[in-house]
Amino acid sequence: MTAVNVITHRERVTVCTDTACYDGGGYVQGFTSKAIALPHWPGVIALRGPLYVLAQLAVEAGLRFADVDAFAEGAPDFLADFLEQQDHLLGQHGEIAGIQVTVAGLSRARNACRAFVVQAGEKWDVPGAQWMQGDAVDLPVGEILDLPLDVLSMSPPVPDADVRRAGIDPDADLSSLGMAGEQKLLSRIMGAQRQMRLPLNAGLEPIRAVGGQPVYVTVFRDGTITTSAGTRWPDRTGNLIGP
Repeated sequence: MTAVNVITHRERVTVCTDTACYDGGGYVQGFTSKAIALPHWPGVIALRGPLYVLAQLAVEAGLRFADVDAFAEGAPDFLADFLEQQDHLLGQHGEIAGIQVTVAGLSRARNACRAFVVQAGEKWDVPGAQWMQGDAVDLPVGEILDLPLDVLSMSPPVPDADVRRAGIDPDADLSSLGMAGEQKLLSRIMGAQRQMRLPLNAGLEPIRAVGGQPVYVTVFRDGTITTSAGTRWPDRTGNLIGP
């Protein structure tokens, strides 16, 4: 269960994901990026769901849409068609035919950065997102959920008690955080997500499913995109993700 966390400001938006890939039993198969930058938008696409379709998704979205605003307008139909094309691949791997796509970058229509999430395909049983200062938010299939400014969006949601246990003030003013402060906050939230046990599929025992290390992709309003990585956790290929 990939973690995708987002902080959006008018001047920049940062998407943070983990890097662990695992099989149906939760055993780590390796580590890779779960977000792909599209500098010509400029923007970034991150995926929760079967990760092997991410690269194809990014290529097709980049070819079809001129920027993040165009993607937001056409995403529901585009993603429905994309999943239909990928159905054979999903079936071969026994995956749930559903993906949760997070897109962030420059909105030329708003002259500011924006981020949004859309659930495509089969509906998941877990809430799609949660604001750090609020309740979990459901994601109806095929509807765009715009993420608010100066608020941390967490997927999967983290209970308030776990947020506080991680040393985070859920009422903190995120508008005043610099880049270093944001990355520290995102790393702590991902550490809390790492401790959660979640079912990968219906009927399976919940397991820890966030691992590898946090990776940050930031898109600035001037079109600059930066990437960096946080501290690695002690996860190993062939093992379950540990505490």
